[in-house]
Amino acid sequence: MAEKSLMALKAHSASGGISTESFGTSAWTFRYQTFIADRYVRPAWYDTQTFGGDNRGFGAWHDSFRTRADMTFYFDSRYSIQSMHFGKATGITKEYHCTLHSFNNCSYVKQAQESTDGIRIMDKRAYGSYRVARIEHDSAIPIRPHGAMWGLTPTPGITYTMDVLYWPNGFSVTGFHDGAPSHELWGGWVPGEYIPIMTHNRACDFGPGLAGFCKVNFNIKI
Repeated sequence: MAEKSLMALKAHSASGGISTESFGTSAWTFRYQTFIADRYVRPAWYDTQTFGGDNRGFGAWHDSFRTRADMTFYFDSRYSIQSMHFGKATGITKEYHCTLHSFNNCSYVKQAQESTDGIRIMDKRAYGSYRVARIEHDSAIPIRPHGAMWGLTPTPGITYTMDVLYWPNGFSVTGFHDGAPSHELWGGWVPGEYIPIMTHNRACDFGPGLAGFCKVNFNIKI
């Protein structure tokens, strides 16, 4: 579906269906977001400490997320990449204390926001007719979870790595990510609608996922 959408959007853009006047060329953006679908999550089942989630489903334009990384590729009329632009952002983490074994009677404790330093987006440059860019993502939770395990290890972070390979017929994206929280990748011409490329719900509980106990690999051609 994604491969057909990219080809169709190329044809639509070439026929004048999508305006790119503000860029002087065609532009394609990948948006990778991590988010917590639940309203609340508990890093340790035996503790009352609770983190507020994003309380949402998949979507490229939601205001609430844990982290966001954008990669925009600018093309000439022959769809050769001329330049790239990167953007990154983190959401606000809120801590609560809720009734043990449930999420009742939650009381707000504090909030914090992690810097974007743990999100590294790199242009690996071109070789031949190919071009590669990479996201290396290890963004820590700004509030340390309670529990013996987290007291002996660094504050856990949301981890993923994604390589983007471009050649004249399209993109491929490969990499891996933690099993929690949820991960989503969107793509689309600018301006225009984004199409879903990868939508992965969390594959394990929040604590084990952040600890790196369940990794998910992906390899997608667009």
